[in-house]
Amino acid sequence: MGLRLYKQARLFRAMASCFQNWMLGASATHLSKVQHQSLGRRFQVWMKHKVQPRNGIRRIYNTLNEYRKLQRSDSPKPPTALMAMPLNRLARPVRSGGGFTIVELTIATAIFSTVLLVGLASFLGIGKTFYKGVTLTQTQSAAQAVLDQLSSDVQFAATVVPSQATGTGAAFLCIGNARYTYNLFREVNLDAHDNISKFGLLRDILPGSSGCANPFGAGAVALSKPTELLGNKLRLSKLDVTPAKNSAGGDILDLWNISLTLAYGDDSSLSGGDTANPVCDANLSSTQFCSVVNLSTSLNRGL
Repeated sequence: MGLRLYKQARLFRAMASCFQNWMLGASATHLSKVQHQSLGRRFQVWMKHKVQPRNGIRRIYNTLNEYRKLQRSDSPKPPTALMAMPLNRLARPVRSGGGFTIVELTIATAIFSTVLLVGLASFLGIGKTFYKGVTLTQTQSAAQAVLDQLSSDVQFAATVVPSQATGTGAAFLCIGNARYTYNLFREVNLDAHDNISKFGLLRDILPGSSGCANPFGAGAVALSKPTELLGNKLRLSKLDVTPAKNSAGGDILDLWNISLTLAYGDDSSLSGGDTANPVCDANLSSTQFCSVVNLSTSLNRGL
């Protein structure tokens, strides 16, 4: 019973729509004003009060028959296609013509994909620039901290002893009683760090009577609670503490030059990582995790 009523309701809606369109188009010029208003008012009353589908269909047919009787001989005939159409076809839903074609969908998808790719590339570029800035800032901070420590020691030192080899591949220098022991070109890995060979730049304090003693080998004065001055993945590429020269090539009394180069990154991201002048490999996509900083200063000893 419910299914039959549902089909009748669909049939009524389809026929009502067709009838209304036909009346407004075909009969507007061939019915008298009173007759047209009567038919239109009757149809509006049906639609307003939502009559039962079965009675609505009967009234539509009765009104069509009444319209035939009222037509003039020269008036356009009712739409025979509507009258001849089977009821089951009238009950079919009318499909809307407002959908998208395959070509339109393809073009829209292509445009959306292009916009998405451009946005993704921009996002990745911003992230790469951000991490590049963070890496460079960390490297500069570490280099500045090392330079400040060296400068402070030189300013208050009684003597400065330039770099010497330890005989184990490392080197050391002394500024007053502060001893700096370092490995050039070695990347610091704090997870596998030691004070024998796997270090970057160590600073410790020598006993007062030991002079500038070698930390390794025969007659060495062992490192005493050394401090690693470099962070993880940093490497010391150059460290020079030398007396300043005058125009004649002689040393300037108590004026010292300090120059250092720090590099951040592993061997795959650095070009010339085992030299005093490393550079980041610009052909790699990981250059945001690489940076090189050069710092230098000149200052007087014994202020």
